[in-house]
Amino acid sequence: MEITFIPESKFTIAEARSWRTYESNLIHTSLVRKHLARILKGWVESDKIANPLAIPWIRTLATGAMSGTERHLTTFRDDMGDDNLGALIPDLLKPGEPLVQTIRRISSLWGEIVAFRELRKLGRQLPEKITALGDWKVGGQVVSVKTLLDLDSNYHVVGSAFEGLAWCSDFPLIGRARELRVFGGTHLDNRFMPRVVEFLHKKLEPLLVVHVVESQIQQEIDCDGLHVESVGAGRDISVVLSSTDSDAPMSELRLRLRLRIDGDDRRDLTISSDHDAWSAADRIDFDCLESRLRAKLDALAKQVEKVGSSALLGWVNVTTHPSHQEEVAQWPSRTETRIREVVNEADFPAVVCFYGGFELATPFLISNCDLQELLHSEALD
Repeated sequence: MEITFIPESKFTIAEARSWRTYESNLIHTSLVRKHLARILKGWVESDKIANPLAIPWIRTLATGAMSGTERHLTTFRDDMGDDNLGALIPDLLKPGEPLVQTIRRISSLWGEIVAFRELRKLGRQLPEKITALGDWKVGGQVVSVKTLLDLDSNYHVVGSAFEGLAWCSDFPLIGRARELRVFGGTHLDNRFMPRVVEFLHKKLEPLLVVHVVESQIQQEIDCDGLHVESVGAGRDISVVLSSTDSDAPMSELRLRLRLRIDGDDRRDLTISSDHDAWSAADRIDFDCLESRLRAKLDALAKQVEKVGSSALLGWVNVTTHPSHQEEVAQWPSRTETRIREVVNEADFPAVVCFYGGFELATPFLISNCDLQELLHSEALD
C-alpha cells in the first residue's frame, strides 16, 4: 500500500508538458543536472507520454524535492565512478518511449546497479560500463544483464499513471479519488498495458462523470482494443478492463480497478494492488517463473552467438516483491534446485540474481559456473 501526497496547487496538462514548469527546481542539484536533466526534459516534451506527471521522477521534480535523487546519484557515483554512471543512465533511460516502457526502464536501472555491485564484489577489477554486445566488462568477461520484473511492476504502472492524473486540474473527479485498488490482473502483456494507460488518460474521467454526476449504475463500452465494464455504487466504482483482440480472449487479458471518490479536503491517495509476482496465492508459481527465466536465457543465447560463449556471462536479475523475499531467502535445496536446473540448461556461463530489500538486502545468486574464477580471468586480447 502506498500513501502519496497530492499537491494543493495542481497542474494543467499544458503545464505538466512544459519544461519551464520544472527547470528552476534543478538549481541545487549538480549531478541531476549533469546526468538526468536531458532525460527528464525529454520525457516532459515527449509526444509519446500524454501526461509526464505519470512518471514518479517527474512528480518529484515538480515538487522541487530532488535532494534525495541527488543523494542517490552521489552514492552511485562513489560506487562506480562518474564515467560509469554517465554511461549507465543514458543507456537505460531513453526519452521518446511510451510511459509503460519508461517506468519499466526506471525499475531496470536499479537492477543493473545491483548487478554492478555484485560483479564488483566477485571480480578483481572495477566493472566497466559498455554499450556494445553487453552491459559490463570485468576482466575478460562481457556481462549482459536482463531484468525480469515481477507482476507488481504492471500494477505500479497503472497506479503511477492514475496518480499523475490526480495531480492535474484537468481531471477534477480523478483528483477527488482517495483510494485506488488494482487487482485481478492476468497475462498483462506489452500490448495490453499501454491500452490501459490510454484508457486512464482519455476515458476514466468521462466514465466517472457518468457514475458520480449522472448517477448511472452500470456502463459497458468498447474503446481502443479494450472492453470496459463499470459499475458504480454511490462513490465506489468498479471497472473491469479486458482485451478485445481476436487472438487474445478477454479471459486471458484482464485487469480490475476499484476506486473510491471522496469530496473531503484530504490530500492523500491510497493505492493498493495485488502483490503476487509469479505466485499462486502466497506461494511462488515455479512453472511461470521458470518459463520467464528460459525466455530471458534464450535472448542471452542470441548475444552469445555474437560474442562467443567463453567471453559472455549472462546475468538475469529477478525483482522480488516483499511478500516473496522470505521464501526466496530461505529456499530449501529442493526449490533452489528447480531454478538451478533452468540455469544449467544454458550452454554459456549464466547467473540468476534474486534481489529486493528487507529479506533480500543481500542478493541471492544461482549460477552454472564458478563466478569468482570466471571474473578473475585476464582480459582477452
